Amino acid sequence: MPLKPGPQVVGALGLAYLEGGRRFGDEEVTRWGRFVGRVSIAMNDVQLYTSTQGELTGRKQAEEALRENEARLACIVENIAEGILIIDRDGRITFANAAAEKIFGLPRNVITQRTYNDPAWKVTTLEGKPVPEEDRSFFQVMRTGEPIYNLEQILERPDGTRIVSSRNAVPLRDATGAIVGVVVSLTDITERWQVQEALRKAHDELELQVEERTAKLSKANKILKEQIIERRRAEEKLRRQNEYLTALHETTLALINRLELADLLETIVTRAGTLAGTSHGFIYLAEAGEMVVKRAVGACSQFLGHRLKPGQGVMGRVWQTGQPLAVEEDRTWPHRLPDPRFESLHATVGIPLESGSEVIGIIGLAYLEGGRRFEAEEIDVLSRFAALASLALDNARLYTSAQQELAERKRAEEALRESEERYRLLFESTPHPLWVYDVESLGFLAANSAAAHHYGYSRQEFLGMTLKDLHYPEDLPSMFDRISRLTRQADWRGILRHRKKDGSSIQVEITSQPLIFGGRRARLALATDITQRQQVEERLQQQNEYLTALHETTLDLMNRLKLDDLLKAIVRRAGALVGTKHGSISLVEPGGTGLVIRVGVGVFSKLIGYRVKLGEGQVGKVWQTGQPLVLEDYHTWPGRVPDPRFEVLRATLAIPLKSGQQVVGVLGLAHLEEGRTFEDDEALLLSRFAELASIALDNAQLYTLAQEELAERKRAEQELHRRFSQLQTVYHMTEAISRAGALEEIYEEVLNSLQRALKADRASIALFGPDGVLRFKAWRGLSEEYRKAMEGYSPWPPDVKNPPSVLVTEVEKEPGLEALQTAILDEGIRAMGFIPLVCQGRLLGKLTIYYDTSHPFSREDLQLVQTIASHIAFALERKRAEEALRENEEHYRVLFNQSCQMQDQLRDLSREILRVQEEERKRISQELHDEIGQALTAIDVNLEMMKKQSAWGRENLKKRIDDIQSLTKQTLDSVHHFARELRPAMLDDLGLLPALRWYTRGFAERTGIQVRLRASAAAERLGSEQKTVMYRVVQESLTNVSKHAGASKVDIFIRRSKNGIRMEIRDDGKAFRVSQPVSLSRGKGLGLLGMQERVEFVNGKFTVESERGKGTTVRVEIPFK
Repeated sequence: MPLKPGPQVVGALGLAYLEGGRRFGDEEVTRWGRFVGRVSIAMNDVQLYTSTQGELTGRKQAEEALRENEARLACIVENIAEGILIIDRDGRITFANAAAEKIFGLPRNVITQRTYNDPAWKVTTLEGKPVPEEDRSFFQVMRTGEPIYNLEQILERPDGTRIVSSRNAVPLRDATGAIVGVVVSLTDITERWQVQEALRKAHDELELQVEERTAKLSKANKILKEQIIERRRAEEKLRRQNEYLTALHETTLALINRLELADLLETIVTRAGTLAGTSHGFIYLAEAGEMVVKRAVGACSQFLGHRLKPGQGVMGRVWQTGQPLAVEEDRTWPHRLPDPRFESLHATVGIPLESGSEVIGIIGLAYLEGGRRFEAEEIDVLSRFAALASLALDNARLYTSAQQELAERKRAEEALRESEERYRLLFESTPHPLWVYDVESLGFLAANSAAAHHYGYSRQEFLGMTLKDLHYPEDLPSMFDRISRLTRQADWRGILRHRKKDGSSIQVEITSQPLIFGGRRARLALATDITQRQQVEERLQQQNEYLTALHETTLDLMNRLKLDDLLKAIVRRAGALVGTKHGSISLVEPGGTGLVIRVGVGVFSKLIGYRVKLGEGQVGKVWQTGQPLVLEDYHTWPGRVPDPRFEVLRATLAIPLKSGQQVVGVLGLAHLEEGRTFEDDEALLLSRFAELASIALDNAQLYTLAQEELAERKRAEQELHRRFSQLQTVYHMTEAISRAGALEEIYEEVLNSLQRALKADRASIALFGPDGVLRFKAWRGLSEEYRKAMEGYSPWPPDVKNPPSVLVTEVEKEPGLEALQTAILDEGIRAMGFIPLVCQGRLLGKLTIYYDTSHPFSREDLQLVQTIASHIAFALERKRAEEALRENEEHYRVLFNQSCQMQDQLRDLSREILRVQEEERKRISQELHDEIGQALTAIDVNLEMMKKQSAWGRENLKKRIDDIQSLTKQTLDSVHHFARELRPAMLDDLGLLPALRWYTRGFAERTGIQVRLRASAAAERLGSEQKTVMYRVVQESLTNVSKHAGASKVDIFIRRSKNGIRMEIRDDGKAFRVSQPVSLSRGKGLGLLGMQERVEFVNGKFTVESERGKGTTVRVEIPFK
């Protein structure tokens, strides 16, 4: 038979019989002629495929380069420490990297099967509340189109562990700028969050300490108030006693200096606003059944004088309940006051001021900015502050009361001067010392019993003395000076030191006034022994000063997070608490090898960097024991360090700074004056201060570590962004040169990309010509003189394969460029890189980048420029191939059109063959069943009769007949099976559905694969050919499942559609790429293409879907005729 794919014979196909008597009939010749025609067409297709394969090679290489870029980007995404998710616009997670698997504790195939709001995600806020839909990062980004950063949430993994994650979400846009999804990055910040929780706990402990100190201060104030009340009661009883009124007056003066109500109210409002971060506030005080604004600052100044009753507005509720109350938005609060002056307020808070169980006032604060609110922690701090302010108000009110009483006392003193008789009675009855002395001689003219008794003399002894006898010798000059300056009318008040008879010293408060006594100029003096009261007041004052300094120090230290600033503040504050300017802080070195002075003031400023070992000297001993150590004289201590720089020290104190139970540093203080020592209460105060300083030190170190971690992360992000920008530039360059129509366009894009990605000052491209000379094809920033000087220069021979890149970081130091160094340096070039352009092992030219200063080339820069060079070489080679392809384009087009025509003819022929084949199968099946089957049945019957007739004597014959009968039955079974396989008679006799049930049942029994068939009776309305197609598709699909899918279950659904019958065959086996010619490559019989041809033969539609994890689905839709 001739092989003619076209008008020309290209070969021949020969066949022969080796048996004599056989010949080729007309029907066989016709059939073989058709086969040879198909072979000729196939040969033509192969030739066409071979000719077009070269054209596809260039495009495949471009695709391969793109895949390499994709692989690099994938490598970056897979190796990044942050989890990356890509969510499409419908909320489905389409991608997750390896870090996401680690963060979620799930394999990525499980992650990508979920949506962003899948109930399986156990995500809550940091407070443990479920995240609302509108607060989810995907929803916000899709709604606003804006990125979201540092969204912190808690994620519970499948194993029950909970982590704190920080999320960033940015919109994913297509080429038109439309949002097609969201890219989410996740970072496990559990450790950082735990550090923050530790800081909060430390803060709570600090607040507890402040609260304890506040309680002590309140107790001290209570004692003082009780003393004042007791004193007031005594003065009420002895109103006319001048001594008691004088003492009360002096106490009132002291309160005036510290407890002025207006100043106190101003301080309360200002300090409260500082704590809450606002400059807008006011304070109400109870007055005649109402609350009245007595002081206001900021925008609240307009409220001054405002009055309210219990239950009115926020502050009225606070007065009514005695509890703090915060409102996030005053304008929308249903119980707000209808006053236009309050329109400017947003968030407000009221804190009660209480005296005992009675509300005596309210501190009010406000934010004018929308969105801000008073947090629970702020309200708690303000409540504690209000407790201190309440005590201060009580003191201020006592001060006001004392002022009133002082005025009354003055009136009483005036009455005393007017009534000498009343004076005499008071003089004798008062319990306080009273005497009258002569201004000239200073002798005592009169004295009451209390004076003699108090000073330890008898009354006669006292009257025989002078004023000088009550003073120490060293105090006499000041006494004489004071008396000489007194006039007749001048009253005098002051505190003096007096000496008793036993030599002991007392502090007395003297009030004296002039009078005429027995015709002589004299002065009346009232003496009040305030020694004990002064000692109490000094202790209270010192304690208040210590507590105030400790509180201010705590606030100052908590706000300092830089380690050096904090250490300096600790030393200065500690020195101020005990009155010294000489101190230091030593910190334990990493690894615990020594203790080094990090900060020093005073004499210790010259010892910064001084190092001691464990147990060495005072600080080394404190480091070793973890206990404070106080030395009255450092010189006499046997464990001192023998260093002359420490000779100036006298009393010293060292306090450990601890982190948990571990000593991390030592606070040291010193006095240089002889005789000064550190008292026990000072050591105790500094120990408490050291506890606070240790907490602040831990905070500062944690802050420093966090800052370093953030800085390192920022540097990594910047480097990643730089690499991403470079890769993006390469990607855009690759895309641009793949679209470029001319070499000049490629050159232009490459030079732009080089300068943009590598920050190069100049760049050039040079190629080898046919003569083997390297010539410039494109350049940036190169003069004509330079190009002429460098024309033909190549760091590699033209015939070398895959040469390495040559990088010159400094031209002046490069030994291989001596001959060209002058031209290069004159051009202003100081660093350059030569990158070979190689395609398939052949050197095409070079790519050169230039820098005007010395430039170190990193490994990443080299990889990037080599990648660009490979793309350029490929693009150049592709352009050359395209030129060659264009020359044969018309020829290929003609061949392609011929191929299309032949394919149409082949398809028509294939359909005809299928139809004839099916008819032939039907005929053979009928013949096997009707003729051969009947004949074999007749043989079996005859043999049975022969068996019966010869049963009584012919055993051998009977045995032979048994064998023939058995063989005949086997043959009959084979014929029946063969007939069913060719075409089951059931399909024609009973219909499509019974035939499918019979076949699927047999298939399940043979393979063990579960098959479930659900069919509509409407399928029987199909024609004979259509039923046959349906049966063959099921038969071929199940065959493919058993051979290739590895499935355990198959579902077959046959339903009626609008104009015909629709069938779906689904399995749960392995998936495959539908685009590949699977049926031909895997040898599946007719395979997918055969099934498609059958379905299209009856005007039907055939589709296949296959997806990993979901198996394969075959769909067939055949219309009714």
